[in-house]
Amino acid sequence: MAGKIERLAVNRNRVKRVLREVFRAHQEDMAGLDLVMRLRCRASDRSSVQLAEEARRLMIQLQQCRE
Repeated sequence: MAGKIERLAVNRNRVKRVLREVFRAHQEDMAGLDLVMRLRCRASDRSSVQLAEEARRLMIQLQQCRE
């Protein structure tokens, strides 16, 4: 996570924690894939629940593209 988008390390670490948690929950479905997550806008204004839901939705879309 770039400091240019999310300035505070606390916020960057929270985003990373949420993404790791979601990835671990879907890890068996993502076998054979390497994922790179990149922020395009600030995530500090979103709650952890909103971030997790958006990450889940994106991972589900990725699974559907693989099939």
